[in-house]
Amino acid sequence: MNKTKIYEASKIMWNAIKNEELINSIPEKLIPISKKEAYEIQKTYKSFTDYEHIGYKIAATSIDGQKHINVSGPILGMLFKHNVYNNNDTINFANYNMGVAEAEIAFKLSKNISSHLKEIREIKRYIDCVIPAIELPDTRFNNFESVGEFQLIADNACAKYLFLGNPYSALERINFENHFVNISTIDSSNEGNTLNVLGSPIKALFWAIKELITYNLPVKKNMIITTGTCTLPIKFQKEDKLEAYFGEIGNVKANIN
Repeated sequence: MNKTKIYEASKIMWNAIKNEELINSIPEKLIPISKKEAYEIQKTYKSFTDYEHIGYKIAATSIDGQKHINVSGPILGMLFKHNVYNNNDTINFANYNMGVAEAEIAFKLSKNISSHLKEIREIKRYIDCVIPAIELPDTRFNNFESVGEFQLIADNACAKYLFLGNPYSALERINFENHFVNISTIDSSNEGNTLNVLGSPIKALFWAIKELITYNLPVKKNMIITTGTCTLPIKFQKEDKLEAYFGEIGNVKANIN
């Protein structure tokens, strides 16, 4: 797909994201046919917005998540400062298509990364801190289960809102391959474990860095990368209160008006 078609597809997707509109599909002639084209559509969002790009989210890091959005593996979306909130902030209820919240481990990077890391153990020297997070993902497609992996990447991997708790720096004290996590609303609760995220959030972060470098996406100091839901996503509704519990790492709350 040439640059003009990438631009046209990106404009359609960004308008749907910004205006919270649902569409059936990108026009057939503009549908990406590879990950490279799909990520180019994401990168071209910058032509239509001055929102500050502060990091990335990973979607579908669990088998259940992959089945939920019908993809073959994890995918990445961009995080914008405009859509990131602090612990215990309140947002207005919107017209959610998915209407679920996810308990996630996020990492803040301490350095730029410009080339592939050879071994997973290298990643820890690039981590500044761990941050407990709640993500409220959503899609701009009426039937997100059927549009395919590349259109979902073009849809920013279903990114919408992210709530961040307080940073935690003692990484050596956490067993990321077996750490209890819980997320609750006023009426329900889901339990999970960090092992649900590609075996551990550290492994998910390593995967993300590899993917970002492969597709020439910037990986910079102070960026936030959130690594996917540790529990089954939990349904929320208007006037709900969400809380995710990560034990020693900390808690994070989100309020829905």
